[in-house]
Amino acid sequence: MKNILASAIGIWLLAGLFVSAAVSETDLSDIQMRLLKSDMLRADFQQEKNLRALSRPLLSQGELLFIAGEGALWRVVEPFAVAVLMKSDEIIEWDDEGGMRRVDTNLNPVLHTLGEIILATLAGDTQFLKQIFDVSPTVSEHGWGLFLKPKSEELGAVISDVQIFGDHFVEQVLIRETNGDITKLQFSHFGVGPFELNEFEQRHFSQ
Repeated sequence: MKNILASAIGIWLLAGLFVSAAVSETDLSDIQMRLLKSDMLRADFQQEKNLRALSRPLLSQGELLFIAGEGALWRVVEPFAVAVLMKSDEIIEWDDEGGMRRVDTNLNPVLHTLGEIILATLAGDTQFLKQIFDVSPTVSEHGWGLFLKPKSEELGAVISDVQIFGDHFVEQVLIRETNGDITKLQFSHFGVGPFELNEFEQRHFSQ
């Protein structure tokens, strides 16, 4: 089975600057107001992962479906068809041959925290991110950015820092891991619910 779990976790993290608490609270409130809130969100994504061991980046693209309280389904269509369902307490992978693997994130505190971060980011929950990271927000008329640095040594041993950019939606995430690997994720073609799930989505969310 291809290592989809590593790519999915790599999908969300990067860098740390610091400002005063008063400025941070004001800018975070502005970001919360600009984000469009919905219990259901669709988007296309493109991921570029640069690994120190490889001379060329790994490229993939697909579709994302986020449902509040249920999780996020990543459907990779290129370069091969795979799917990853991220929930608050587990991650389920399906490879291109239909094989399935479950990972109980409660058994791994760092992995559990990473899953919570991803779901909080999709939900636009900046207050939750403040519990995990030192956050430096920037806001302009053209959009906003969040620069994140892990607070705990445990998470900091895996993630170096995180950058998230967007406007009404999260549009780009840059991730830098402590081992030197860097991931860039772009989101586009957003759609907000409510809407009916297709057969593929129904089947995978029912697991």
